[in-house]
Amino acid sequence: MRNLFFPVPFLTMLMAIGCTPEQTVTIIVNEKAHLQLDGKIPSNVFQTKANVPLDAGRSIGVYVVDATSGSTDSIHTTEVANKPMVVLTDGSISGDPIFLQEGKDYKVYSYSPRVTTVTDPREIPFAHGVDLLYADEATIVKALKGRNTVNLLYNHKLSQIKFKLIDDRDALTKEQYPFSEATFEVSGFYKDCLLNLETGKINRGEIDNNIKIIRQDFPVCFIPSTANMNLIIKVVIPGVITGEQIITGNISTLFESGHSYSFNIKVATTRLDVVGSLVDWIPVDEDVIITSM
Repeated sequence: MRNLFFPVPFLTMLMAIGCTPEQTVTIIVNEKAHLQLDGKIPSNVFQTKANVPLDAGRSIGVYVVDATSGSTDSIHTTEVANKPMVVLTDGSISGDPIFLQEGKDYKVYSYSPRVTTVTDPREIPFAHGVDLLYADEATIVKALKGRNTVNLLYNHKLSQIKFKLIDDRDALTKEQYPFSEATFEVSGFYKDCLLNLETGKINRGEIDNNIKIIRQDFPVCFIPSTANMNLIIKVVIPGVITGEQIITGNISTLFESGHSYSFNIKVATTRLDVVGSLVDWIPVDEDVIITSM
């Protein structure tokens, strides 16, 4: 990676695994230092494994805690709490100055997207559908006057999934129930979760079956479980004259954070065949067969 330096109060290099890119922010320790995030990041750096740039407008929350021996500062009491930063259209990071005291030690915590109001950094709320990024705790030992570099490695804390319908029925059924009118829905997702910024752990809420995925080829972030999740699939195909063909089934599998899953729902005359693969973030192939009910 090529570092970019700006005259600002302490350097933070944002580097992500999977679909998020790496960037450099510089902060300088100096009584008169101020933050200027006005550089550009080359396209060969500002990319993901799938050549997808970090989206402009993405917000970032930053906590900086005095970790010097004897300090009573904590993530709950620090003055640098939930500091807002944002990604601009040119890939640079914009935010107000962050100042350090020379010779002191610090811990840096960061997550994205930033939540406007955080009551407890151990319970930052996020809803289904959000691409939650979390950076492991980083440290600054004896801050120097001038640039101090911190490498923040971001990880996807949630999973991503998308579905596509494929018609594999017999000719007569296709004629009676045109696939162009087919709709589907997938339910069985958690409504929300809480991020513990100190540990990076996720506390899951309740399953809400009112949350449904209904769009084809549209990736949606969701909160994975620590055990197998049971997702319910329903496909409805209206008839030409009357009635409708309804096929239901389920996917029971373990979804992992940082994985992006792609499922082909193959609608056969008597069953659903679901062929799944994991793409973009951590590629893994898998096949799942869903028998109609």
